[in-house]
Formats: sequence, structure tokens, C-alpha cells
Amino acid sequence: AVLTRDLGLDALPAGVSPAVRRGLARCLARDAKERLHDINDLRLELMAGVDEPDPAATTDGGSRGLPRWLVPVLMVLVAVAAVAGMRFGHDSVQVPPVPVVRQVIAGAGFNGWSLSALSPDGQTVAWVPISLSGTEPIVLRRLDEFGERRLVGTEDASNPTFSPDSRWLAYLKIGERVLYKVPVEGGAPQRLADCDMMATHIEWADDGYIYFSGGGSNATDRGVHRVPEAGGPRETIVPVTDEETQTYHALRVPGTDWLVYTAETTGSERLSAMNLANGERRALGIQGSSPQFLPPDILLWFRNSGSEVMASRIDPATLTLRGDAFSVLTQVPAATMLRGCYEISRNGTLIFNRSTSGGLMAARRALSFVDRNGRMTPVFPEEASWAQPRVSPDGRHILVREVRTPNCVLWNYDLARGTRVRITVDEDAHNPLWNPVTGGIIFRYDLGSTFIVAERRPDGTGETRPLYQQEKIEVAPTSISRDGRWLLVNALTNGRDVWAIDLEQGGEPIPFITSGFREQNGAMSPDNRWVAYDSDESGREEVYVISWPDGRNRVQISVEGGHDPSWSHDGRTLYFLGERQVMSVGVTPGANLDPGLPEPAFTGPVDDATYNHAYDVMPDGERAVWIAVSAAGEAKADLWVVSGWGGEVRAKLGAR
Repeated sequence: AVLTRDLGLDALPAGVSPAVRRGLARCLARDAKERLHDINDLRLELMAGVDEPDPAATTDGGSRGLPRWLVPVLMVLVAVAAVAGMRFGHDSVQVPPVPVVRQVIAGAGFNGWSLSALSPDGQTVAWVPISLSGTEPIVLRRLDEFGERRLVGTEDASNPTFSPDSRWLAYLKIGERVLYKVPVEGGAPQRLADCDMMATHIEWADDGYIYFSGGGSNATDRGVHRVPEAGGPRETIVPVTDEETQTYHALRVPGTDWLVYTAETTGSERLSAMNLANGERRALGIQGSSPQFLPPDILLWFRNSGSEVMASRIDPATLTLRGDAFSVLTQVPAATMLRGCYEISRNGTLIFNRSTSGGLMAARRALSFVDRNGRMTPVFPEEASWAQPRVSPDGRHILVREVRTPNCVLWNYDLARGTRVRITVDEDAHNPLWNPVTGGIIFRYDLGSTFIVAERRPDGTGETRPLYQQEKIEVAPTSISRDGRWLLVNALTNGRDVWAIDLEQGGEPIPFITSGFREQNGAMSPDNRWVAYDSDESGREEVYVISWPDGRNRVQISVEGGHDPSWSHDGRTLYFLGERQVMSVGVTPGANLDPGLPEPAFTGPVDDATYNHAYDVMPDGERAVWIAVSAAGEAKADLWVVSGWGGEVRAKLGAR
């Protein structure tokens, strides 16, 4: 508490010696440099007060100095108190060492978007069940109990994190892009702040703030931010430098002014730090990510290249490494945003995932056909973390993205021959599209802070041909005009906007649909006269169409929510995703459009998450292909729990 407010010593009895008062005051000094460093300093402070008169005692002629016989008694009491109450920062409860116990919690592990969380007291685990549709609430499990408990009202949550006293959970609500907190014992979630970030890492520090970083809409958002734990406007604490492309994994080192974070640069990631008191920034000389702190003086981090957790002793006041770094945990996979799938509590309990051949722990899905009667048949039998299927204009091939680490892969499936060809190898490919003119595959990949839209041959041969690149602002292809000239992209700026790129003439992109709301997923009509898109301007996602290229006429298409629009091959039907179904609206091609009312077209267990265009419709309109959600398709990412692991780490580092 001394770090957040002034503490008076008025509660001490009136007869306490000035030497003892001074000693206590120096033990509680806010500035670490002014604090007593060990018990010998306190001994000298007390010895200096031996037989010192107490000014307050002169009225009765007595002397309340510190008698010599009392010094060793006080030293024994202080030593006992130091051993029994030793702590780092201002933890209110000292958790005693625990024996090493290992257990596994099925299905509670880290996954691509939502990270598991461990309470600071090491007693409770929180996680979001793996579901790309984001409909499951946060689940809690105490390590001394068998049962699990769901926090009602936390559906669509990701990245839960505990408060320092282990009584609250903060989390990001994906659809709303809002930070919330909720009592661990249950209750109504409380809104904290807007947060336009998909894969945010959240850190509830012991200074009264909640820090978050990662997945920002533009360069300004890609620093480290914080909001008061009671809620309020967000504040940027660590802006990205010219050398950095993104920051992740903010960690407030307890009891200090240091904030350690992962700084992503072109081709690598490193640990950096900022002193919140004076603004000093420094690189720690560590190539890695996902910093964690084990009191009183051990820093841990994740090394992606070796799928391992490293540890070293440090001086918390200066962040100076003490001695060599050691590998203390291996076979650890990486989740989204370079996050190592592990976490440590202050008493040394560890949670982590074991690595799998796929690396990223993500839900396994079936790529399936569905007809107008809801009957599903698999496109091919293999289940994986499939996403963003795209049917070729002639209906003979299906393009699909497989979510992997470190690079997502694009596959081209030949429906007639039953063969699947890998298209990309080195690029981390996202948002694939068929080019209706060249027959090539358009997609996006990143090089540091540069986002590149490129094209490859559909058989995977030849070189990747760049079409457009954008610095600092992420762009994602969503549609291409029938004549191959105009490419529509989601631009992660100003919330999210729809831009148009002229692939023939080149030049700067045209910001076509822009506002303070989140507009995305633009789809060009076959006659190049309309653009369908979805927006949250009404408070939920709805589908609209707007005239191209003048943007003067606009019509709302969906009635009860919707997203991810697409046009039929003949331009007479507009499809979009509703809740677990593909909806259709009849339209009249031309200047007026004249849309009808939405009605279900394909109903069933489709992945209807707002961040994954999980369907496409065959050219004949009789079948759709989609990413199917099923109980059999859920990945069961097991969570490994090791109580007392901190003692093993200290022994390995030679620390007490």
C-alpha cells in the first residue's frame, strides 16, 4: 500500500522510541533507494538510537530512549517477523512453500485466442472452452476441488486474468471489443473500457491498473495501455518506437516502477522495459517473449525457437541479470501473438500446455458441405483448424486456410480428383481469395510492420507476386471485383474501415467506408454497382449495402444481426452469416437493388464467429461449404499443473 498512498505511524504507541519510528519509516519508504536493504541496516539504525532521549518524554522528567538490553530483543523479534512475513512488493498474504504435485486438467489448456489464467495465490484456474464461435462462458476450477464452475454472463470472452487478490477476473469480450471484470464468486460483469484489439494480453497489476497490449488497429494502438481497475478511459503508457512493430505481454514487476514487455521487431522479438516513474526505456538483452516473474528475483520468458521457458535471477530494482539463464521447461507451444502457453503464480505454481505437432492449440473443425435441408457431408475427412473457405468461380476447387504456428497454410482442394495441394510454405497466409481473371490465389502476409497483399499460382508453383503493401496499418483482402481491378480490404484503422485498392492503376488505396464505427468485410457485387459490408454502428453487427463507387445510396439488409456478406454468382442473392445459419436475401441487380427480407438458406452448426468468414456458397446455390462446429471437432487442449514448481526453478538457478 505504501506504493499508492502515504502511510502514517500514528497507530504506534506513544512510548515507541524515535529510533524504532525512524527504522520503521525507512522500511516503508516509497522510493526503493531510500529503503533499508537488510536487517543489518536496521540493526545500525536501532543502535544509533540507544539511550537517545525522547523529546515527548521531557514533561515527566523520564527518558524513553532505547535501552541497550532491548536491542537484541528487538533484533530477534524483527528477524522472526522478517522470516515469517517476507514478501515482495505488497502482497498481503504470504503463501507457504508447497510440495511438488503434478496434475492434468482436460480441456483447460491455452489455445490460439484465449489464454488460460492462474490466480496469484495459485489456487484457481480460469479458461474459456475452445470454441471459435466464442459462445462459452469462462470456466473456473479450484485446484483442491474436482468440480468446475461457469461464470454466467461471460460468454464471448477471451484472455481472462485474475486481480492481485485473486477475487476478480478481467477479460476481453470479443464481439464488443470491451474490457470487463467480474467477481470470481459470480455476479454481473462490469464494463471497464473500450478495447479495439482481438488478441489482447491483459495484466492486472498490483498498482491499481489493468495493462493490455497486442493486436491494435494501428501504430498508435500497438503500444502498452492501461485503465484504472475501477474503469475509465485508456491511457497509452508505452508507445511503440520506430524500431518496434508491436508490443505484447506487459508485466508490472511487483514492488517496482518497471514494466517489462515483449517488443516485436522485424524478424524477431525481445524483452524490453520502461520505468513508469521516469520514462526510462531499455532493452534487456533477451531474445524472447511472454515475461513472467517469480518472487523475489527470478525472471522467466518464452523462447519460441526452442519451444522452451528460460529463467534467470535478476535485480528487481535495476532489472540487471544475475548469472546465466537456464532452460526450465521444454515442449511448450506458442499461442497467438508469440505467447508461450505457460503462467506462474507468486507461490510458484505452474500451468502450461505440452507441445503438439500442430503447435498452436486451436479447435479442430471439419470442412463440410451443407444442403438446403441441413444435411452435411465432409468435403474431406481430415479435421484441423480450418478457416476461411473459398470456392473457385467454376465450383471445381475449394481454397481453405489452416491455422498453424508459426505460419498459417493455404490449401487448394480439387473436388473432382480428391487431391489437396499446398499453396504457401514460408508466408504466414491470411484472408485468401480467388482472382477471377488470372485464376491465382490472393492472400495477405506480414513482414514486421509491413502488410503485403500478394498472389500465387493455384498449384503452389512459382514465386509469390506482391500486389500491394501497406506500412504500419494492417490490411486484409475480403473481395475482388469480377473484372479483377478492384480489391476490397479491411483496414485496421479508425476502428476498422473498408478500403479499395486499384490493382490496375496502382496508387494509394481509397478509403471507401470510414467512420468511428467498425465497418468490415466488404463484398463487391458481380455487376460492380454495390458493396455489401457489416458494421456495428447500431450496437451490434448488421449487414448493409452501399452504392459503388459514389457511396451515395445505402440500404440495411439484415434485420436481427449479421456479418460476413457474400453475393451469389448471378448477383440475385445476398448471403450473410446469422446465428448458426447462413441467411439469404433476394435482390434485383441494377441501380435499385430492391432487397427482400432475410430467410434461412443453410442451417446447422456453422462456426459463426465474427472474425472468421467461415462459409462460401457453391455457384449453383444449392450447397454451401462451411467450417462445421461439432463436439467431435473440439480440440481438448489439456492443461498441465505443477504445484511447487517454483522450488525446482530456484534450485536450478542456485537461488534460495
